Amino acid sequence: MTSTVLKVTGLCAGYGRIEALRGVDLELKAGQLVALVGANGVGKTTLLRTISGLINARAGHVELLGQDITRLAAEQRVRAGLAQVLEGRQVFGPLSVLDNLRLGGYTHKPDPGRIEEMFNLFPILRTKKDQGAWQLSGGQQQMLAMARALMSRPKVLLLDEPSMGLAPLLIKEVFEVIKRLKDSGVPILLVEQNARAALAIADYAYVLETGSVSLSGPAAQLAADERVRSAYLGV
Repeated sequence: MTSTVLKVTGLCAGYGRIEALRGVDLELKAGQLVALVGANGVGKTTLLRTISGLINARAGHVELLGQDITRLAAEQRVRAGLAQVLEGRQVFGPLSVLDNLRLGGYTHKPDPGRIEEMFNLFPILRTKKDQGAWQLSGGQQQMLAMARALMSRPKVLLLDEPSMGLAPLLIKEVFEVIKRLKDSGVPILLVEQNARAALAIADYAYVLETGSVSLSGPAAQLAADERVRSAYLGV
């Protein structure tokens, strides 16, 4: 039986009087890539930020590996095994690629071997290791943001819009990396506006509408669902 690594139950969150999430239930199992799709403004990013502790939950629970982390601070969730790649990449521009990676592993003892693993996974970063992150292209910054998150050896990886603002060729490259991460066994919760690409590599998917889950099921099944095809796949 496949174990659940991340479980969200009845999660509610918002901003001021705005309720962005309304009782969201979601599960991510070991080795899975779960996609979260939906239109802009329906709460996808809010859900990831609430799971990672950047936004406080108003109700509900978040469990990581069976531990209730709902009230833990964001940095405590990182230590517990959660890592998020934020929308818009958010790399430390003035710092070198190498220093960005070192900061990603700050919760662990210095591990040069882990940096070498990241360079093997993202070869372009090896050639840019001494350059400032601000000097990288958008696609290279996205790879750096992912590598930085992986430095903490997360039990669950949250990816928020990794293809945003990238050229089609770079989007393909980023999704190939995500697929390799999935194949290596890293459980991934992926928020992605490109629903077609997300559903193509996901095991399971949830459709979010106005802060609530409206549909869920195996990704291939949702990709064939007429409601999903017409609303999100342009078919």
